[in-house]
Amino acid sequence: MMFSNNVRNIIGAFVLLLLLSLGASAYEQVGIFKIQAPDRDLFERTRISLLDAKANLERLLGEAITDTIRVFIAANRYDFDTAAFGGIPDWGVGVAIPSRNYISVLSPSGKNMNMSFEMVIRHELAHVAINKRVDGKRIPRFMDEGFAMMFAHQWGFGDDITIATAQVTGSLYELWEIDAVNMLNSSQARIAYAESYLAVKYIFDVFGKDTFQSLLDGFRKGQDRNTVFRNVLGTDFAGFDKMFADHLKSNYHWIMIITNPIVLWIGVVLLFLLGFILIKKRNKDIYKKWEEEEKLQSTDFDYEESSPWD
Repeated sequence: MMFSNNVRNIIGAFVLLLLLSLGASAYEQVGIFKIQAPDRDLFERTRISLLDAKANLERLLGEAITDTIRVFIAANRYDFDTAAFGGIPDWGVGVAIPSRNYISVLSPSGKNMNMSFEMVIRHELAHVAINKRVDGKRIPRFMDEGFAMMFAHQWGFGDDITIATAQVTGSLYELWEIDAVNMLNSSQARIAYAESYLAVKYIFDVFGKDTFQSLLDGFRKGQDRNTVFRNVLGTDFAGFDKMFADHLKSNYHWIMIITNPIVLWIGVVLLFLLGFILIKKRNKDIYKKWEEEEKLQSTDFDYEESSPWD
């Protein structure tokens, strides 16, 4: 997740500068990174992830990352929210402030994450790197979030179902709507993030890495999104949005939902449970019928000692 520059305020900037100055002595330099972590194990995990991610980002973006980047691993939610000025949604576990070369990630012990700690590190570093690649110019949010997700390998079986279900129910977003992803709830954000991932992957798969870099070059020059997309892809932003929407329609539909391995396994389990319940009910009905028949056919009567026919 990334905050845009225009939501920064003077108080927030002062708080960040205060935190950085107070904690400067706790940061340890590793290449271009200054890392602060609550324990040595997390420090090592962070260091390894950052160095590996840096090399791969430079290859994908076509430029070296040279600025010093501060990385703060928050021990708990309070420290994390403080470092992010309290503006993070409750489902957020990482934040990047590219204009200040700053990343904060919540320690895995601070919350049960739905993704690995290393994924979050890669995701947030990607935000900083792509911002540097365009010299801080504004780019469509789907490109920013989608690139970060793709770089962090944040995709799973559940995301296929998310997009297919959103397609069937008409819940997909147009790409320009993803600019407001921070205003969405967690379920809506999941759709927006998944769309962003697929849109960037679509650019890489269909047009190639060089084309993605050319789009970034256009934004670096200060061109608007329509001009950038028209110059690079031959269609304006709305045209690309339609192109991508057609791609989703062709590849994500109700058939994908019912043939997804997760859905199939759930279906098998539900069928098994239904069969078990029906068999149990049938057996109960049979036993009840037998009991009623036995009552009707029984010759075991209670009489007094003398014969009833005496």
